[in-house]
Amino acid sequence: MNHLAYVANLIKFALKVNPLLYVSIVISLFSVVIELLAMSSLLPLFQLVSGGIPAADGIVARALTWLGVAESAEALLWVFLILFALRIVTQIIGQSLSTYLGKRVMAQLTSGAFISIIHNLSISEINEKNIGFYIGLAGDESHRASALVVSLTQFVSTAILSVLYFVAIALYSPPAAELIALFMLLSLVFVTKVVNISHRLGGRLVEESRKHNSLFLDCMNSMKALRAFSAERYVADIHRSLIFGYAKTLFWVDTLALLTKLVPVLVLMLGFGIWLAWSAHPLENLGIAFIVTMIVYLMRFFPTVGQGVTLLMRLVSDAKSGKDVTAILGAQRLNQPEMRRPLGDIHQIGLQEVGFSYAQGSKKKILKGVNLKFEQGKSYALVGKSGVGKSTLIDLILKFYLPTAGQVYLNDEPITDVADFEIRKKIILVSQEAAIFDDTVINNVRLGMDAPLAEVHTACKSADIHDVIEGMANGYNTRLQYQGKNLSGGQRQRIAIARALLRKPDVLIFDESTSALDKATQEKVVGNILREYAGKIVIFVTHDPHVMERVDEVIDLGRINAAQRAQSLPSMRL
Repeated sequence: MNHLAYVANLIKFALKVNPLLYVSIVISLFSVVIELLAMSSLLPLFQLVSGGIPAADGIVARALTWLGVAESAEALLWVFLILFALRIVTQIIGQSLSTYLGKRVMAQLTSGAFISIIHNLSISEINEKNIGFYIGLAGDESHRASALVVSLTQFVSTAILSVLYFVAIALYSPPAAELIALFMLLSLVFVTKVVNISHRLGGRLVEESRKHNSLFLDCMNSMKALRAFSAERYVADIHRSLIFGYAKTLFWVDTLALLTKLVPVLVLMLGFGIWLAWSAHPLENLGIAFIVTMIVYLMRFFPTVGQGVTLLMRLVSDAKSGKDVTAILGAQRLNQPEMRRPLGDIHQIGLQEVGFSYAQGSKKKILKGVNLKFEQGKSYALVGKSGVGKSTLIDLILKFYLPTAGQVYLNDEPITDVADFEIRKKIILVSQEAAIFDDTVINNVRLGMDAPLAEVHTACKSADIHDVIEGMANGYNTRLQYQGKNLSGGQRQRIAIARALLRKPDVLIFDESTSALDKATQEKVVGNILREYAGKIVIFVTHDPHVMERVDEVIDLGRINAAQRAQSLPSMRL
């Protein structure tokens, strides 16, 4: 039932964003009607050719009479040729349109999934999944979901065509229709089992795709470490095993589709052969027109049924694959409270009895009972050993996570009452690992901000990177490589710093973001920041004594945390 609901939601989404899908379905149905009209011209044609007299009340006969054309073999042949050509043309148009719209659905799903991930999911929700899950979501699963839309639109016309062919056979020869109905019921058992197996294989495909995508990306991002430890063979063997397992599963999916299409027809042919061998009625008694007409109908009926079954199997298999796509698309934007008034300039950040643990209900507390205040016009160095919670505290200030105890205040407002976009406009974090995108230098500094070139230059001069950029082949229009591979670590950090300074926030936070700079450059950059942001709040998360000497206040988070933990321990009786 959940899969049916998913398919319904997906089709509703596809029709809403692509109204032309309705046109595609109408054209496909029109094409089906044309084929039946073309096929209905064959019986009177065969009757005339075999010396019989066709019925005068047929659709084609009435149409020819209305047009003033005599019902002859030549006229009927022309009707068949024209109608079947029109059938092919409309089929091409209908299927091409549905395929094109299916690709658009894939793009819409991929784009929508990406937007939902970066806008709507919390950091903790994102961290719950591996990277392969999201790559698969925006890749294989979106592709399969779009294929499901195409399959379903084509299945409608195919199913209707199959039903209409059966009705035509039943009108022409009721005994033949009874035998076909019996055969179809027996085949249903076989097809049902195959569909169930295909459904399970569809789920396996999703998982295998996620695993090999995740491994591939992890290896690309850790290439130096892999080669430093001579681990290339190890990960290559794992990837080979995963991708060959994926290929094997794909093979079984395609093989099952082939068997479902051909095995029932093979059984039917064997049954028909047995009937001919044991039948008491001579074949000649049936008449050549009847025999040829039935053969033509059956030759069109069974491939159509086979195509419908194949589409049905694909629908069942892909229903499992695309489930997560609609879940992501349906994700609501994170709770964004509406403030009664704008936040205004941030002149104070306060932490009151703040506690935090990553696991709900965990006894392991990263922060416990922390009370701190950061004031406008001051600079701070947040220090402490690794693991005391410095980066976690910064994440709480940026509302990447909410405290599990206590409260964070911006001015006098609890951070839970402040919308995320208000916080991100006024508080900027520069991390140790600078995010560099495969784009030009100026676009990496602006990062979507519509800032004049002069302001970009000013920010880059403050970060002491302007002269380096000007010395590049194309200056600010130089294209940076993946993850900034054509930059040094210090250059990447300074571009990230310039990106932050360009935004002129109320609060600047640097999380070890000057660690790759040489001392002279670091002192210059830190000096520029402290001078230009003397009236703001500047926080350095650092182990560097030189930075500690330049700020107004040094906060040892390890000592604060340890003191709070010590106070919470029960007294020991001697």
